[in-house]
Amino acid sequence: MPKRHALQTRDHHRVKLPLVYLLSTGRSGSTLLDVLLGAQPECWTLGEFQLLDIGVGRQLPCGCRDPIGQCDFWEPILERVRRSIRFPLGHFRSGRHPNGKVVRWSLLPSILTGGPLPTQQAAADAYAVSNLRALEEAKEAAEEHQDEVAWLIDASKDPYRLLWLQASGHFDIRVIHLIRRPEGFVANMMRSADVRGAAAAIKYAGRWLVDNLIGLALVWRMFWPEAVKRVRYEDLASDPERTLGEICSWLGVSFDTDRTKATRYVVNHGIAGNQPRWEALPVTFEENWRATMPPLQQRLISLMTAPLKSLWASDRAEAAAWNPNAVHARRRALPPWMTRSSSGS
Repeated sequence: MPKRHALQTRDHHRVKLPLVYLLSTGRSGSTLLDVLLGAQPECWTLGEFQLLDIGVGRQLPCGCRDPIGQCDFWEPILERVRRSIRFPLGHFRSGRHPNGKVVRWSLLPSILTGGPLPTQQAAADAYAVSNLRALEEAKEAAEEHQDEVAWLIDASKDPYRLLWLQASGHFDIRVIHLIRRPEGFVANMMRSADVRGAAAAIKYAGRWLVDNLIGLALVWRMFWPEAVKRVRYEDLASDPERTLGEICSWLGVSFDTDRTKATRYVVNHGIAGNQPRWEALPVTFEENWRATMPPLQQRLISLMTAPLKSLWASDRAEAAAWNPNAVHARRRALPPWMTRSSSGS
C-alpha cells in the first residue's frame, strides 16, 4: 500500500483538526477577512500561522502588539512545540523567498495530480505532522481564552502549504478563496512597490493571473465543492455584515453582527498581516484605482486577466462558472485516495 494511502487509513477514525484556510494573493484583503472572521464568537484567528517559528527571529508583532516571542499567548506554545517540531513551519517562506514564491516548479505537478509526488511525500508528511502538533497546542490555548473554538483560521494564503496540509489527512479544512479585482490588486501592488507604468501593470496582472490559476487548480483537484467558498474582496469591504453572515452560515457557527463594524473588535493574537490587525478601523470600501489608474492600463489589465473574469465579475457569471451540475465530473477527476470517508466530509 502506498504511504499516502496508509496515512489516510491510519487517520480514518481520528477527529481531524478544524481549520479555515484563507487562500489568496497578497494585497487582496486577507488580513481584513482574517480579523473580522476571527472576531466571531466561535472562531479564532492565528494570522499567517506558517510564520510562527521564523516570526520570532524576525521580531514580527502579534496581534496584541507584543513580539511573538514575548506574547503571553504564543510564548508558552513555542516552549512546548519547539521540542516536537521536526520540520520548519515556515518552509514555504524561508531561504531565498522570505515573502513566498508564486511558481514553485517542483510542486506544480503535485497540484495537477492531486497530492505530493513520491519524492516529496516524506517532507510533506513531516511538515503536516509538525503543523498538526503546533495547531493542536494553539487550539488548546485558544479554548482557555474563549468558551468555544469551532474553527482555527490560518491566513497563510500560500497554495503549496495548503496542498501539503490537505494531502496529509490530518485536518478538516474549509477553504475561503479570496479574490480581489485585478485592477485593484495591481494598483495596490504598484503603490506598495512605489512603481508606475505599463510594464509594472503587466507584471502584476500576470502575477494575479498565475496566482489565481494555481489556486483554482488546487481547490479543483484537492477539495469537494462544499469545502470551498469564494469571496470577493469588493463584497467583503462594501458589505461586511452580509459577507461574514454568509461565511458563518457556511461554517455552521454563530454570527455577531456587531463584530463586523470595525476591525479589532476583540484583541487578537494573529501573526503578521497589516494595519487592520493592530488598529481598530472602520471597514470602508474604496476603489481609487478607477480614478487614478490610466484607462489604457485598466484595459490592458482587463484583457490580460479575461480568462478568469468570472472570478471577479457579476454573481451571474460566477454562478455560470461554478455550475453545481459539474460536481460529479469534478469528483471523477479527484485522485483515487480522496474518497468521501478520507476527505473528512
